Amino acid sequence: MLEILASRSGQPTARLRGVYLHSPYDPGAEALRFVQDRLKGQNPAVVLLLGAELGHARAALRRLHPQAALLAVFYDAQLQERSLDRPGPNESWRPGQGLSLIHI
Repeated sequence: MLEILASRSGQPTARLRGVYLHSPYDPGAEALRFVQDRLKGQNPAVVLLLGAELGHARAALRRLHPQAALLAVFYDAQLQERSLDRPGPNESWRPGQGLSLIHI
């Protein structure tokens, strides 16, 4: 069962079958650290974000790399609908959307 909860920082976090998908403490700060750690100072032209969940990592990527083309893959429609920042039609994909990922 998917639960959307408030983290200690007040930002939304998600828990699925008892497992947190984001930090229960400060999901925005954790996402920012995650992006910084993974990109290691690089300035990518394109980013494929697998498991966009509630959008914390997407927001961090937009903040740090606004010039990068970003495709967010959501694994669940509920998470995409509850995302903090709504991606445009050519910026996200989820199963059951009616298009294959290659057509986005």
